[in-house]
Amino acid sequence: MRWDNIEEHLDEAAFLWERRQRALCSPEFSLVDVEKIESRLEAHVDALGLATAPQVLELLEAALHEEPARAAVAVLTLMARDDAAALGVLAAFISDGAREQREALAGALGTRACPRIEPMLRELVKEGAPWAQSVAMDVLAQWKRGPDFDLQPWWCSEDTQVQAAAFRWSARVPRSMPSWGLQRGLESPEDIVWQSAAEAGLVHAPGQTWAECVERVRLRRGPLGFPLVVLALGGAARELTWVVDVLSSGTWTREALWALGFSGRLPAVEACVELLRREAPVARLAGEAFSAMTGLKLTERFVLQPSAPDDALVPLEEEDLDADLRPRPEDDLPIPEPDEVSAWWSRTRREWRPDGRFLSGGAWTGSSLLAALEHGSARRRPVHALELAIRSRGAHVVSLHAWAVQQKREVVGAQLAGKFSDQGFERMQGLVTWAKAPSNAGVSPRPAARERSRPGSLSVCALGMASPLGDSAVESCAASRAGLSRVVASDEVHVWDADAQEMRAASGCVIPVITEGFTGLARLVRLATAGLRDLLRGVPSLDMPRTGLFLALPDGSLVAAGAAALLKEADVQGEAMEESFGEAAGALPQRCARHLLPILARLIPPLGGLASHRLYFEGRLGYFHALQEARKQLELGGLDHCIVGGVDSLMDTPVLEALKATRRLKAPQQPVGCTPGECAAFVLLGRERCAGPHSTPCCMLEGPSVTATPRANGAIAPHAGMALAETLSGALVGSGVDGRQVALSIGSLNGAERQAYAWGLALVTLRSRGLLTNPAEWFPALSFGEIGAATAPAALCFAVRAFELGRVPGRHCLVWGADDDGGAGAFVLTGPFPGGGDVR
Repeated sequence: MRWDNIEEHLDEAAFLWERRQRALCSPEFSLVDVEKIESRLEAHVDALGLATAPQVLELLEAALHEEPARAAVAVLTLMARDDAAALGVLAAFISDGAREQREALAGALGTRACPRIEPMLRELVKEGAPWAQSVAMDVLAQWKRGPDFDLQPWWCSEDTQVQAAAFRWSARVPRSMPSWGLQRGLESPEDIVWQSAAEAGLVHAPGQTWAECVERVRLRRGPLGFPLVVLALGGAARELTWVVDVLSSGTWTREALWALGFSGRLPAVEACVELLRREAPVARLAGEAFSAMTGLKLTERFVLQPSAPDDALVPLEEEDLDADLRPRPEDDLPIPEPDEVSAWWSRTRREWRPDGRFLSGGAWTGSSLLAALEHGSARRRPVHALELAIRSRGAHVVSLHAWAVQQKREVVGAQLAGKFSDQGFERMQGLVTWAKAPSNAGVSPRPAARERSRPGSLSVCALGMASPLGDSAVESCAASRAGLSRVVASDEVHVWDADAQEMRAASGCVIPVITEGFTGLARLVRLATAGLRDLLRGVPSLDMPRTGLFLALPDGSLVAAGAAALLKEADVQGEAMEESFGEAAGALPQRCARHLLPILARLIPPLGGLASHRLYFEGRLGYFHALQEARKQLELGGLDHCIVGGVDSLMDTPVLEALKATRRLKAPQQPVGCTPGECAAFVLLGRERCAGPHSTPCCMLEGPSVTATPRANGAIAPHAGMALAETLSGALVGSGVDGRQVALSIGSLNGAERQAYAWGLALVTLRSRGLLTNPAEWFPALSFGEIGAATAPAALCFAVRAFELGRVPGRHCLVWGADDDGGAGAFVLTGPFPGGGDVR
């Protein structure tokens, strides 16, 4: 993997980790929002995990001792690599060097279980330093791995962090807890130990812990934050009155307001309305609590516009030098407009039953609690998760540090279970049942991979690729999924920038080193060689006498159009200008037909034994014709495997000049246009799955369809969108796939007007038929630039890798391509099982 990619992956992942950590406690984010951040974060971590150079391990080991975000990413990557060397580095760090990074370490390890380091964590609990014991217990608790030993020594530990971690572990594991152990924690003078013990007690022995919380609030003894929340969640009218009374204390006003927001009772709402006119910090909390109970969104007329900050310096003698200046999550809360909110409440109040409990404007139910966990404010989720654990007696504990996908699975599991207590915490005997979610709700378990494929289906056996983002399919697709892009300036072609009043170099995505200094046939040879070598590394034992090669290449029409445009503009018939475009426009396809395969056979000797080969000089559509021919040959039985690929470079100087001349090149004065790129992408197809690193899981290519249309002579073909729609429908019918089941669409949209017109019209047509209702979308041009004949095979490589990593939220991917004259091609790729994540 290229070093610049590795460094960017690490930097971007660290930035996204910090965003995730802030989002997890932000009032402006929900679990759904966090999942979007995590999908990008995981893409970078996956890419780092694929880097195999020894220097990468050294980089990750050094990052473990840097800022917390980079340390967390290093931990995530070492877990993702899951090899002996990586886990050895992680084990040494956890055992000896992580004290200053304990928070980052616990947060990263808590995202997902890693069974290979579980024995080491258990040993740390028994023999490690106190700080390591507490981290190990917290991580095992997040993984929901119960202790295989008595926790009595840790409940009695002299270290408060160890004591607290032991009680937290007890709270998350459904096993009995002796009353003396709970009592020891509830008698602790340390608040962190008392609260951890109280959480465990509420799950295992709610009556005893409830009495302790009531006593603390009544006597106002010790920190009241947690006891107030407990009374608000599980108390009746009497306990709620005690919580409301604390509002006037001054000392615990904020804690009481926070607790009241989870009560959902009418007196709590009334108390919040009365505090809307207080100073901004109190008004914010009152508004948050009011909104959580009533469902009123504090936006537009219901919020006060923030006043301009006062930049004047506070006199030194008046400044609080001990004040905590770090931003807090509640600082992002809006300040409610008291008159508007009060007026709204006056109109709405009569809809509330005096004895009811409400959440987000509706009656409090099990379903509404679970909905709040998934879609509500991330800042409030820990309390909702606590209530779920208490009312389910520990059966449903949401791992708040785990990846959002895992948390959603846990929420769905609670929804499917359908029962927990709705009684007060003092006596929880009854069970409440709500409507169960359908069996396909949320994240479904993976079904077994299918054993048989449809007639005519082709098995994807191996991938090969060379792109501006990497020298292999694995690296290129990983960098693309992470959103990387490499746009550089061309020294050969310049465009006019009217704003700067100067000529500027045209920009595009070029492959470093491989194509530098090469043009025409030589450039295509360099690209094809790099891509084929990557593919053959995955299948070294491929039987060449039973293998064919079908290759899509540029047709030269773009350069011909560019030459015609320049000649027309110059109004001359200059032989020199015609000669400068001659090779790419006309002679290049002829030279490729004569020399490309012999040269490749000399550079890659195994290719000399190919059973057959064929070249397609048809631009973007060539690959779809190549697929149809490959399927035909495989069905006839003459071949066992086919290498089907595409090679193109729009960064070659004649092509860049043609793009500029035809006004298709994106430039300061031409914002609607494409960013040129270059790529070689190959896929090994067969009737049966063959051995190789890319063969598991097995993806099936089905229903290749292509429609050619007459050239439109430079204009946008009016039939382009309809032709694309019919081609996509044909691919779906040919594969037997319901278009509504397509989870991912990958196409040739590249920023040019023609592509946008065709795709927009096709999308409207298909949606009117109930197809492609809401698939995720990706376009190779976003990462590699416009790559012409290599677009479809690059899309296929990306889709296969997404299926391998479980990042496609379904089983079917639709790949399509359209040329500039209205022709179109498409096929369906079917994975062995649906993934649980996001493509990007």
